[in-house]
Amino acid sequence: DESRESNVEFLLPYEQVVEMWRRCITTAYEPEFLYQRYAYNVQNTYPNRIKVPNSPARTSKEKILKGLTIMGNILLRVGVFSNYRKTFWKFAKPAFKAGKIESLIHVGMVGHHLIQFAKECATGKESASFYSQKLRQQRQKGA
Repeated sequence: DESRESNVEFLLPYEQVVEMWRRCITTAYEPEFLYQRYAYNVQNTYPNRIKVPNSPARTSKEKILKGLTIMGNILLRVGVFSNYRKTFWKFAKPAFKAGKIESLIHVGMVGHHLIQFAKECATGKESASFYSQKLRQQRQKGA
């Protein structure tokens, strides 16, 4: 069926499955909920990660400048202009104080993409199927 986002035959009605998926994504990636999970992980899970030693490649001038640029973009786009900036700062202030800059960059970047994805799903700008051609074709027609 060309009107569907998936070729999978579900036991439940198709529209019900898509709506359940949409509700799941928008709930899981709601900013407050997402940042609470990240705060827990930074505190309890990330310390157990394998520590990669600093090397000349990781501490080169170029990498440091790239990291500062990424951090600046996160602080500006998420910390100043996003509609969830209060939630971000609730997470970011303790991370800054604890010196967890790498975690802050990771959470800020990945969190922003997940939140944007959820918004696009909620408004129908993103497909329930990552391999669906439906939205790509609609975008090409509109472009």
